Amino acid sequence: MRILTLKEFKEHYQKYGRCVNDLQKRNSKLTEVGLKTRYDQYLKSEQKREERQQRVYEKQRNAEIDYTDEAWENVKLSVAKRDNYQCQFIKILSDDEYRQLVAHVKRVASGGFLVKIDPAHIYPKGSYPHMKYDEENVVLINRFVHSLLDVFKDPLTGEMITATKRLEWFEKVVGKERMKSLYSKSLKQGITFKLNSID
Repeated sequence: MRILTLKEFKEHYQKYGRCVNDLQKRNSKLTEVGLKTRYDQYLKSEQKREERQQRVYEKQRNAEIDYTDEAWENVKLSVAKRDNYQCQFIKILSDDEYRQLVAHVKRVASGGFLVKIDPAHIYPKGSYPHMKYDEENVVLINRFVHSLLDVFKDPLTGEMITATKRLEWFEKVVGKERMKSLYSKSLKQGITFKLNSID
């Protein structure tokens, strides 16, 4: 997750009535000094979170290494560095969507599934084997969301979704330009799903 500047932090507070790392609106208004103190706390917590996520990812990666596929290990490491060892899905959610995701996790799984980060194929490697090692086709997302998208379920509700809706979720994560590029690559296989936004 990109770390906010002090100005962005203040703008968020003014817009939503809460600091970025608060779950609820504050009862009393913060002063400039109070905002600066909260911003410093936010920076420390983001740095710790980033270090913790990197340690978790490295520990997970080392525990799950399949030494028979060095090319895949190289792709995973490159993607992890590119995505800053962080779940790219969480970053695109609104506050309401994030609360909905957390509520869904609480209903069906443990919170640990949001901490574990997986390299996920946008176009599935089983259907598009020629895209298995394509770094553009891989993105880091948390294990909970990854497991749902892999079986065509909405990550926020758990309801069944179409292949096109699955790709629309990934488009939110990686952007339209990257999805257009991947769509072109997927055509080499002969069978593909088209997003409504791709002409």
